[in-house]
Amino acid sequence: MRPTPPALRSAPLFGLALGATLLLSAGCASVRPAEPALPKTWASPAVEVVTLDGLSGRRSGELQVAGQQGRFERSASGLTLFEAVGIGRSSADFSFDGVAGRCRGSVVEGERGLLAGALKPLAWTCTWDDGARLTLNAARLGSALGTRDERSGRYEHQGRSLALASVHELEGSRLPVAEPVAYLVRATNGSGAVGAVSLTDTTKPRITRPASATEPQRADVTRIAIALSLLWTPDML
Repeated sequence: MRPTPPALRSAPLFGLALGATLLLSAGCASVRPAEPALPKTWASPAVEVVTLDGLSGRRSGELQVAGQQGRFERSASGLTLFEAVGIGRSSADFSFDGVAGRCRGSVVEGERGLLAGALKPLAWTCTWDDGARLTLNAARLGSALGTRDERSGRYEHQGRSLALASVHELEGSRLPVAEPVAYLVRATNGSGAVGAVSLTDTTKPRITRPASATEPQRADVTRIAIALSLLWTPDML
């Protein structure tokens, strides 16, 4: 069993647990990893899929993507005030392909009564030494199918702009899960999706990039994958 930091949770892991439950309840003949529902047009060999190796639930260490190596260090902590309000903070520092980056996050949760829920939803902001910037914000949405923590954001670098959106649907299931199981990366100029980050296995996230993506877009998607995969959230609830 992989180590989990005390009093912490990796939010996408909860999506995986629920996704596995859905697959089993649907009567699957055998247990197989849950897969996020990504664009159907992304059929092999029109896409490239690589893994982000080295995380394995660790606080620090080396990471690797397609032969390129880097390093990371991350943390998350929570403080409860008067047994009613929880304040959480997350951080990650990393380097990859010769460029250093850092992310900082915060969330404020009400833990009981009228305060129950997100008082200040998760915000995750990352910057790189070469001027790149990523922002991610959460919004808790409810429907007849349940509550989900949708996250959206933007990545900007050297005039390029990419939009980020969380994915909550799993292949073979009609019910969305609460936590993100993947993120879809789209070009804001309307040219469509340029990549995706699958987090159903948080020890080894997968990066999907269509063959039509440009080299700068491929590099951007890899950066985004690292920044999102390093996010840990304090267990507030």
